[in-house]
Amino acid sequence: MTWTGKTAEYEVLNADRQGSVPLWSEYVEPTTAERLLVADLDRQGSVPLWSEAVADPVSFSISKAEKVNTTPYVKTANLNPAPSEIDVDPVTVVVGIPIGDVVPETEYGVDAAGSTMPHPDTEGVGVYDSQLKIYVDQGSGFAVIYQNGAAQGGWGVSKPTNDEYGFDYAFTPPPGGLTPNQLITVKVELYDYTNTFTCYEYTFETGSSDPNPPWIIDALPVPNSSTAEKDDPLSFTIADDVTGVAPDTIVIYVRGLMVYRGSTGERPTGWRGTIVANTLNLGFDLVFYPDREYQWYDGEVVNVRAVARDYEGNLMDTTWQFAAVNKPFRTRVYQMLLRSIRKFDES
Repeated sequence: MTWTGKTAEYEVLNADRQGSVPLWSEYVEPTTAERLLVADLDRQGSVPLWSEAVADPVSFSISKAEKVNTTPYVKTANLNPAPSEIDVDPVTVVVGIPIGDVVPETEYGVDAAGSTMPHPDTEGVGVYDSQLKIYVDQGSGFAVIYQNGAAQGGWGVSKPTNDEYGFDYAFTPPPGGLTPNQLITVKVELYDYTNTFTCYEYTFETGSSDPNPPWIIDALPVPNSSTAEKDDPLSFTIADDVTGVAPDTIVIYVRGLMVYRGSTGERPTGWRGTIVANTLNLGFDLVFYPDREYQWYDGEVVNVRAVARDYEGNLMDTTWQFAAVNKPFRTRVYQMLLRSIRKFDES
């Protein structure tokens, strides 16, 4: 049967949209305007598509749209992190991989006159989620993070559908995040429902997971104070916020002299003390008791320097000072006499 004229075309299009023409191919005798009308209706979401051109310049064939065998793809413009991005936070990163399966408008064909046949963005067969595999290499080889429709290896995933007959995958790394300061390679192997295969690979670089060096808290005597007694201990905490303080990197100086070296546990004669792990502050509590000959003398300004690194390698090198009480001359003489008496008794 041949349909002619604009009215006949409307009848065919409407019948097809209503599902009463499940599969058809008819010849029409269109004018240029009628041809454009059919193409315009296609763009608006109606079912028919141009399927092929025929030699007769006044006749052509159109057929009911069917799902087209397309190649699924990764939407590279929407990847997160972007390909080749650097200094990505390894702890807070969410790896976003959107995937689609749509026929672009320009891929359908040409008519008898050699002109491109326009048609709408038409669905392919859809991304086959349960066949999708995604791998991540953090420097020691590829590990699967998604297969059989589920996240693997401690990763989390969300996968809302998108308007390109695919999914917008968002992957959350396991606790602790990705390896810091590392080139990360992501490989995506995807199929559509006709088993058309695509493989896409890209990289990005993580930055430091712990950008801040350790710091000093709870120092006594209080920094910049002038109330220290001669036998007051020196105490403070070295704290960190992410990776923790590396104990063998701790070095402490008082009055310009080293009083503790963490790598060897060395303490010079005249300095006693303790170092205790502080799990709350990811660091250590340090207390030093100077022997009598190293105690703070009246009015002395004492300089303290603390050096340490966290496990990320961030360096802390900080100084502070405090002053001992400046007692009256009479009190100082009394203390000197008292020390002399003690030494006499000890002898």
